[in-house]
Amino acid sequence: MGLDQAILFFVVSTIAVLITVVPLAKLKLEPYYHPLNYTLTSCQVTFSFQNSYRCCQYDTCQCTSQCLASFSCDALVSQPQNHTSCCQNHICCARYVWDTCYHEECQTKSNGVTTCDEESYQCNYHCSYWNSVEQCLGTCGTCMDSTITIYSQQFNQSKTIQTHCNQDDFACQNKQSNFTMNSSWPCYHQGTDLILQVPRKDTLIGLWWFLVALTSVLWIASFLWILSELLQYLDCNCNCIQIGPPKNRQVYPTITPTAPPEFEV
Repeated sequence: MGLDQAILFFVVSTIAVLITVVPLAKLKLEPYYHPLNYTLTSCQVTFSFQNSYRCCQYDTCQCTSQCLASFSCDALVSQPQNHTSCCQNHICCARYVWDTCYHEECQTKSNGVTTCDEESYQCNYHCSYWNSVEQCLGTCGTCMDSTITIYSQQFNQSKTIQTHCNQDDFACQNKQSNFTMNSSWPCYHQGTDLILQVPRKDTLIGLWWFLVALTSVLWIASFLWILSELLQYLDCNCNCIQIGPPKNRQVYPTITPTAPPEFEV
């Protein structure tokens, strides 16, 4: 009975794995979903302009009384270095401290005598010393602002798309540079809108990964269950000893010979 249940559980879990793996494979091969209200069409680039420029940002700032950098963070763009320190005029706190507060607890005993204990604790966390400058680590690179206009002849509709590529985001910059004049690209029409790329359903892929992992665990458990039942069955066939006479065989009683009786003369 246990082996039959294990086989049934194995078959069900195998079907469940197949049901979840196939949609996941389809999502991985076609990562961009196409709802019914999205119509695939072709768009032509009628205007394309990309502006690449040097951009900088600064972080990892430390409040200090004297900045040792030779220029301000606002002047990073004009500096040739991509990684350098800079000074930022900003009022900042150089040291935070706690005040000491006191709390009194009193207890009245059964004889009417009241005793009080004073306990101290930290309170009022605040700045005790201010500075007017921060020394920061600045990084510089290349940013891009892109403006393109696409046109769908099928729907007689156009759309202008503006994109900003962050510092050294070369994947974004290369993609925008590929939208050259008069080039054609697949696009999607939805209502009165043209979309170059439908958003990817990452959450849906994550859900299917969870279902695949869950069904795979069930499949492995069912396989181990079958293996355990088979081992028990084989072990029983090899080691079980039949007790009692064989079936379908007649058993004759055993006669023990006895000595003849002795007679007195």
